[in-house]
Amino acid sequence: MRKYLLLTALLAIVATAVWAAQPQGGTRVEPLPAPSLERTAMPQPSTQRTRVEPMAPVAPAPVFATLWDQPLTVVDPNAYVDQAFGDVPSASSYQADDFTNPAPWNITGIFVPGSGWNGFTTLMNATNLHWAIWADAAGVPAGNPEGGAAPVWSLTLPPGDAHVAISTGYGGFSSNVQVTLPTPATIPAGHWWFAFWPDMTFAGGGQYGRQGSDTANGYTGQFINPGGYFGLGSAWQAWSVLGATRYDQAFRLDGTLGYDTNFLDDLGRSQACVSRSTG
Repeated sequence: MRKYLLLTALLAIVATAVWAAQPQGGTRVEPLPAPSLERTAMPQPSTQRTRVEPMAPVAPAPVFATLWDQPLTVVDPNAYVDQAFGDVPSASSYQADDFTNPAPWNITGIFVPGSGWNGFTTLMNATNLHWAIWADAAGVPAGNPEGGAAPVWSLTLPPGDAHVAISTGYGGFSSNVQVTLPTPATIPAGHWWFAFWPDMTFAGGGQYGRQGSDTANGYTGQFINPGGYFGLGSAWQAWSVLGATRYDQAFRLDGTLGYDTNFLDDLGRSQACVSRSTG
């Protein structure tokens, strides 16, 4: 009997508490929302467009690549004179080969294989090493190391410079050269001629020469001996005059694709975009 009375009293207390929690005045209590598979609070149509501030243009990350590659020939590794002779100036001779870039390039590294003879052992015997790029002038460079138009870019470093790495080339000589440019060479789209040569005396260093490639790009490699020492004239001419059997000269250009700012977004602003060659 006692348990029955206690249970009855407990139920009465709970009923009183529930009644007290109900809103008075006959207002119905809405049940709590239940989970749903559908969103019911949908955005309402508006007659006003919310303005979204455009993001500032961001240039794409640089794409590091081999920009141009004419690898060393596997057919005819002979080297042909390419040197400024301090002790026989009229014998100074230079080689150049062309390349084209349909978009701007930022050249960061250049590799040139080579070899030597007549007492040559290493390019470390050179006073300086030179790299240069000239514009095209109807199929030949517009200038040369001793005259004509100035190069569009050039660099001179001693062979022991930290940016220069000389490695073993054909014949076991220290004759291959890799340079990491201290500042990238920005070359506009166009048709250009690349040249490399050392300043090195004949008596102190022997002879250095450039080698061929089995590629056949653009024009054939060119040779010039401004002083006429070798009796072949003093103007640019095909390097086959030296007996070269390869069409091209070996060299490689590394770097990044340049950026054009000729793209307009939908608000008419100039944006940076990378230009790539697919050819």
